[in-house]
Amino acid sequence: MPNLSKPPRLGVPAGAPSPIALIALPVGVGAPDPGCAKGPDALLAQGLEERLRKPDPTLGQTRGRTVEVIRLGPMSTPTRSSGATSPTSTIRRHAERLAATVAECIRRGYQPLVLGGDHACAIGTWKGVAEAVAHQGSVGLVWLDAHLDAHTPATSPSGMIHGMPLAVLLGHGDARLVGLAQGAGIDPRHLCLVGVRSFEAEESALLAGLGVRIIQMAEIDSRGLVTTLREAIEIASGAPGGWGVSIDLDVLDPLDAPGVGSPVAHGLEPQELIDAIAGIAMTPGFLGAEMSEYNPELDPEGTTGRVAEALLVSIFSN
Repeated sequence: MPNLSKPPRLGVPAGAPSPIALIALPVGVGAPDPGCAKGPDALLAQGLEERLRKPDPTLGQTRGRTVEVIRLGPMSTPTRSSGATSPTSTIRRHAERLAATVAECIRRGYQPLVLGGDHACAIGTWKGVAEAVAHQGSVGLVWLDAHLDAHTPATSPSGMIHGMPLAVLLGHGDARLVGLAQGAGIDPRHLCLVGVRSFEAEESALLAGLGVRIIQMAEIDSRGLVTTLREAIEIASGAPGGWGVSIDLDVLDPLDAPGVGSPVAHGLEPQELIDAIAGIAMTPGFLGAEMSEYNPELDPEGTTGRVAEALLVSIFSN
C-alpha cells in the first residue's frame, strides 16, 4: 500500500488542482531492451517531482501541486533465461501491486502519475484505476503510442508483453494477465489510440472488431493534432467512471526523442504535443496518467528525458 504522508485536505476550493501520487515502477522485463527499467529513476533524478510541485508561469500556472513519490521496487526480476520466473509471472506480480497502489491513491483523492519501464505497466495502472471507480462505471482511455499494443501470444511476432497490454485490458491474451485485468472496465467505446503508425493486421482486426477508434499519423497530418486529440479526449471522457491518458514515448518522432526502445519514424512533434495536451488533468473526470518506454541508455544527451518531463508537467498544469 502507498505511504502518502500528506492526505488531501478536506474543503479544498473548487477547481483547485488535485494532489499527485508520482508512482515509479522500474520494470522492463516486458520489452526486448530492459534498459527502460531505468527510466522512472532517471526522470525523478532530473527533477520531475520539483517541476510538478512548482507553478510554471510559462504554462500559465498560478499555483503548484502537492506531490507524493511512491517507489515500487525494484523487486527481484529473474532473467528470461534463468527459468526461475517467466516474464509473464513477473509482470503479473508487479501489476498486482501497482493496481493496489493506484486504486488506494485514487480513493484518497490523488491523481496517480505512473512512471513505467515498459508499457506492460498499463495492465496494473488501469486495473487499479478501474477498481477505484467501479461504483461509477467503466473507464475511458486516450492511448498515445506508435503501436497498437493489441497482440496476444498467438499473434505476436516477438512474444514481448509490452506489445500486448491493450489486448489484455480488453480481455484478450494470456489467461494469467487477463485474469488479473478482469474487471478493469476499459470500455472500447471510450478508448481512442492516437499517433499509431506501426502494427500488424491481427491487432488491427481485434480492435476494429471491438469498435475502438484508432487515429493514425496520416489522419493527424491531415486534420491536425489539436483537432484529433480533442476528439480522442471527447471519446474517452464520455466514460461514466472517468478517464485517463497512457503515453508511450515512441509516439514521438525519434529524431526529436531518440531514447525509446521501439522507435518508429514520422511521429508526433514534441512541442506540438506538449501544447496540445496542456492542462488536461484539470478537465472533468480525469483520473490519472502514465508514461512508459523511456530508456535513458538510448538518450545520452538527455533530449528525450527533457521532453518527457515537459509533457508530464504540461498535463498537470492548471
